Parts: sequence; structure tokens; C-alpha cells
Amino acid sequence: MIDYIVKQITLRSVQQGIVEERNAPVIRYGLQAMIEVTIIAMSMIAISIWFNRIPEALAWLGAVMGCRSFGGGYHAKSFKACYFISVTIFITTLAFVDILPPLWVSSIVILFVGGSVVLFACLNAMSRQGGQADTNGRHTLQKISVTVHISFYAFVLSMILLQLAGTAVLASLCGCLISQLSVLIQLKGENQ
Repeated sequence: MIDYIVKQITLRSVQQGIVEERNAPVIRYGLQAMIEVTIIAMSMIAISIWFNRIPEALAWLGAVMGCRSFGGGYHAKSFKACYFISVTIFITTLAFVDILPPLWVSSIVILFVGGSVVLFACLNAMSRQGGQADTNGRHTLQKISVTVHISFYAFVLSMILLQLAGTAVLASLCGCLISQLSVLIQLKGENQ
């Protein structure tokens, strides 16, 4: 269904002269990606309303989008697989945040930020050893990713110091860790 909608929009855009024929594949790819991401995000927002965890959902989505946009990661072979994996991980995160005793939140945040920093350092070392930062574009993305992560860690540490590290901060850390694990899966796949 998504493929049909994307083809129709692209075809009409070419027919009306909005898009040149030679650019149609790029437009088709971009439209498909936007529609798929929108479907996943809307599903997650609906689930967060049901869980009554909207701030946590937005924090999780923000962390995942920030980390994945510049850091890359594993991509499922089909939209159905991507949808199932993404929504399942999201629900698991919300359930975890929901059942965690409030007294444990700050301790888990500190544990997760430490784990995330270590994992991020290891991933950077792995991607450099694998020769992935050789191209100029890849090198720029890696610099942006480092900046995004350092900014994220500074934010989380300020929340910890201000004693404001609640469930939304924990959800964002879960999103960051999930994104980093996705990169680890991708790097392991490329090295095999």
C-alpha cells in the first residue's frame, strides 16, 4: 500500500513538472522513508497515550532520532520487520519505565549514562578501526554524532546534578542505548 501511494505521488509530481524524471528514484525513496517513519512515530505516540507516558515517549523518540540520524545503525530488511522491532522495543521501554520503582530511577539513570558513554567510546573506536570514517561525508557525520552525544550527555548530567533525572530522562537514555546497540549490530554485520 505504501509503495503504491509513493509511486502515485512520484508519478504525478513528474507529470506536473514538479520533479524531473531523473530525480524520481530519489523522491520515491525519500517519500517512502517519510511515510514509514511517520507511521511508526504515530503508532508510538498512540501507544504512549494509552500508557499515559507522553513525555517519556517524546524523550525516547528524540533520543533515537538524534542518535540514529547521524550515527547510523541496523536497518531491517522490510518495513514490517522495522515496524515490529521498533514498536516492540518502544513498548518494552515504556513498560520498563512504568514498572520501575520511583526510588530506583536516579540510580538506573546513572548506571545507563555510564553504560552509554562506555558503549559510545567503544563504537567510535570500532568505526575508526573498520575504516568507516575514511570518506569526507562519513567523517562529518561522525563529528556531528559525537557533538550530539556529548550534548546529550551534558544534558543528562545536568538533570542528574539538579536532581531532575526522572522517567523522561530514563526513557531518553534507553533510546540512546537502543540506538547505540543498533550501531553495534550494524558494525558487527559489516565486519563479518
